[in-house]
Amino acid sequence: MKIAKTIINIILSFLLIFIILSMIVLNLVSTKILNKNYMLSKLKETEFYLQISREVQSGFEKYIYQSGLPEDIINDLYTEEMITSDVNSIIDYIYEGKEITTSEDKVQETLDTKINQYLQSERKTKTSQIQDNITKFEDLITTEYKDNIQVSDTIYEKVQKGMEKILSIYQKIKLIPLIVFIIIIILLLIVNRKDIFLGINFASISLLSVGVLLKLVEQVVFQYVDLDNLVLLTTSLSNLMINIVKDLLYTTADCGIWLIAGGITGIIICSIIRNSTTKETKENKEDKKKNKIKREK
Repeated sequence: MKIAKTIINIILSFLLIFIILSMIVLNLVSTKILNKNYMLSKLKETEFYLQISREVQSGFEKYIYQSGLPEDIINDLYTEEMITSDVNSIIDYIYEGKEITTSEDKVQETLDTKINQYLQSERKTKTSQIQDNITKFEDLITTEYKDNIQVSDTIYEKVQKGMEKILSIYQKIKLIPLIVFIIIIILLLIVNRKDIFLGINFASISLLSVGVLLKLVEQVVFQYVDLDNLVLLTTSLSNLMINIVKDLLYTTADCGIWLIAGGITGIIICSIIRNSTTKETKENKEDKKKNKIKREK
C-alpha cells in the first residue's frame, strides 16, 4: 500500500510539472504575445519608429544621386506622426484584422510639390521627358517608403493568421490547466490525507523542478543562441524580435526564481513539520509504553 501511494504521488508530481509549465506558457501568450498594448510598448522601447524612419531615409538616398535633383528634395517627405500611424496600422492588422493603410500618397504629394518648386526656382520647363522622369522617380520613392514600412505583405498576412489561430486555441484551453492543477492538488491531499504535509512536499518538489527547468532553459538559450546577431528582414524588425525574445526569457527566468524559492521553502517547512510530528508521535508512544510497564508493575 505504501509503495502504491508513493508511485501515485510521483505520477501526480510529474503531471503537476507539465501543468505548471503549461500555465506559465499560457500566461506568456495572453499577457505578451496576444497583447497589442505589450507590442506597442515594445515598439517604443526599441525606438522602432525612429529606426524605420532612418531606413526609409536611407532607401531614398539610393535614388537621389541618379535623379539629377538636389539632395534636399528627399528631406522632410514624411513626419514622425506618419511613420507612427503607418506602423500602428500594421499592428492593428495583425491583432484586429483591420486594413493596412500607409502614407505613400502623402509622400508622393509632398515630393511632387518640392520638385515643382525646384523647377520653378531653376526656371526649367517641364517637358514630357522631364515629367516622365519625375513620375518614375516619384514611383521609386513612394515604393521605397511603402516597402520599408510594410516590409512584406506575405509575412504580415501569415503572422495575422497565426495570431488568429493562437487566440482561438487560447480561448478554448485557457482554463484547462488551472482546473487540472486544482484537481491534482486535491488528489495529492486526498492520497496523503493521513499526512497532508507529505502531499504538500510533493507539490513543492514539482514547483522546484519547474523553476530549475526554466532557469536551465534561459542559460542554454543565452549560451548557445546568438540572439544579439539575430537577423530578420530589416534592422528594425531584428532589434524588435531580439528585445521580445529576451524579455520572454527574462520573464520565465524570474518566474523560475520564484518557483525555486517557493519549492525550497515548501520542502523545508514540510520537512520541519513532519519531523516534529514524527518525533512527537515517537515520544508519545514511548511515554505510553513506559506508563504501561509501570501499571504492570
